[in-house]
Amino acid sequence: MTFVTNLSLKAWRATLLLFISGLLSGCAGLPSDVNKHTEFSGLGDTDAYLTYNTAFPIASAKEAVLRGDAAVARGDLDRALFEYIRALEKEGANGETLYKIGRVHIARDDSKRAELAFLLCLKEIPDHAGALIEMGKLKMRRREYTSARELLSHAWEINPKSAQTLNALGVIQDMQKNHNQAQRNYIMAISLDGNKPIYMNNLGYSYYLMGNQERAEQMFKDTLKVDPGYKLAWRNLGLVYAKTARFKEALAAFAKTEKECQAYNDVGFVAMLSGHFDEAQYYFKEAIKRSPVYYELAARNAKHLASLRGN
Repeated sequence: MTFVTNLSLKAWRATLLLFISGLLSGCAGLPSDVNKHTEFSGLGDTDAYLTYNTAFPIASAKEAVLRGDAAVARGDLDRALFEYIRALEKEGANGETLYKIGRVHIARDDSKRAELAFLLCLKEIPDHAGALIEMGKLKMRRREYTSARELLSHAWEINPKSAQTLNALGVIQDMQKNHNQAQRNYIMAISLDGNKPIYMNNLGYSYYLMGNQERAEQMFKDTLKVDPGYKLAWRNLGLVYAKTARFKEALAAFAKTEKECQAYNDVGFVAMLSGHFDEAQYYFKEAIKRSPVYYELAARNAKHLASLRGN
């Protein structure tokens, strides 16, 4: 496993304040909140504020946090955000509350505000493992793998028994084609946190990327024994079947998670990449037959196949 060095940790912490400052200055494009007076307005949301600004007053920040936690539990993310912001306004910056705000923004698919919340959390608690993990994941989404690995490695040093961190590190290592280390991390994650489908599926996909289709197939099947409805495992099992020229089995696996026309197209696409041109042509034609008006992707793939065959 690659660990972040003490030197790079010090450098990262030293630049954290500058990075936060830059991010704050870059938030001009975010929607402006009504409560302009608060330094935490950049973390809030106008709609949530307008909806809940007549809420009963709170006696303490702790009360607001408890209300926010209850709102998260019932799925009311806007109310949770409003309450957590009220907690900050009541007592000032609090690392745990900022972390909760970041998690709410992740659930709301607002990565920019989530990143700001996690950075502010790390300003208060530099060794907050949860914020380090979430920041690492955000970096992974942007394909900033070096930064992501440093953040996640630091989180792992803080909590070596975090299966979530090991899994995320494994994903990065697979992206960087370090499959052996990725597999060791997934196996460790499984040993720490049981047979969770996400870890098992990632281990299988690492075998797939490595070219070990036999082990990949077995791992995807084991994943589906744990959770028969796990869509990623069905899709990845379909990839293995198509890669090994078992096209009917691949079609059945793909059809577990997508429309019939898409399943035919996907089988055709993998067959084409594998050099099985006759089979690819058949599956593209079947995809078009099942959705001649709307399924343009299969038609484009069929055209590309014809160019590969010199037709």
